[in-house]
Amino acid sequence: MKKIFLTATIAILFLAQPCLGQVTTDTPAATQETTPATELKTAEDEIEKTETSAKAPVPVPVPFEANIAKLLPANSSINFIGRHVTKDGAPDPNQRLGGFSDFKGEVHLNDDGSSLKAIVLDFNTKSISTPIPDLTKHLLSPDFLNVEEFPTANFTSTEIVAGAEEGQYEITGDFTLMGKTQPITMPCNVAMTEEGIVIDSEFNLDRTQFGMDSNTEKVSNMVSIKMNVGMATATNDAEETQRRNPADRFKEMDADGDGKLVGDEIPERMQPWIDNIDTDGDGAVTMEEMETAMQKFRQNRGGGGNGGGDNN
Repeated sequence: MKKIFLTATIAILFLAQPCLGQVTTDTPAATQETTPATELKTAEDEIEKTETSAKAPVPVPVPFEANIAKLLPANSSINFIGRHVTKDGAPDPNQRLGGFSDFKGEVHLNDDGSSLKAIVLDFNTKSISTPIPDLTKHLLSPDFLNVEEFPTANFTSTEIVAGAEEGQYEITGDFTLMGKTQPITMPCNVAMTEEGIVIDSEFNLDRTQFGMDSNTEKVSNMVSIKMNVGMATATNDAEETQRRNPADRFKEMDADGDGKLVGDEIPERMQPWIDNIDTDGDGAVTMEEMETAMQKFRQNRGGGGNGGGDNN
């Protein structure tokens, strides 16, 4: 993310979560008439281009010792996607992404080491995080995970069935969340080599089955869960985004510390929109001008998007 902060346009200085979707790679022609909203929308496209062009991470097999692979945030990840209730079931343009940063587990092989025998996961519900601090706080509350009363969750497999194709499994087990235990089934793609194991699983979980039944008129009952063994938990960027305020990000670019971005301090990608951002026309960009430009950017996205509050 640091590269994006240093090379992208004004918007990336303040965005709290990654941009998604298709982008345009064309820079507006000098003769084309544009509005501030159009320019800021093009800035958003540039950000998306940088985000989506990043090289995809490659799974690293988790090694076995005595037929047991230890799962930790350093080698695995547990993430989720929450969605709003939309009219006629239309796709949610403001889906919420998050994950857990504190968990441990084990994958057990059968005695001959040729197939899966069991999997167990324990995680700390207080370790939930999202790119939106207010949303994270709400998810920790009694409206959702109620972490003060139920600080842990657990999954213990009860049956593992191989699928029709090699590497496909269905793992069924007991999942305990908020003091309630329900059976769930995870379809998984599994790759085992001499180096270890990689597991990729994505499935839907009905939160109301575990007593999480508030805000159902606004937030979908179904939550998408993604578990990846072999892909480390990417918490650093999200935590850094929450910790650093816009002023901190501005200071990263303000090399001489004079409170203004001038000359080489202004990223090249920002140059096409500098006349719109530099409202007083002095050739320098201040923090206040940055904030004003971001306000326009948020308005262009439809009244704030994910920029303010959590709105669930």
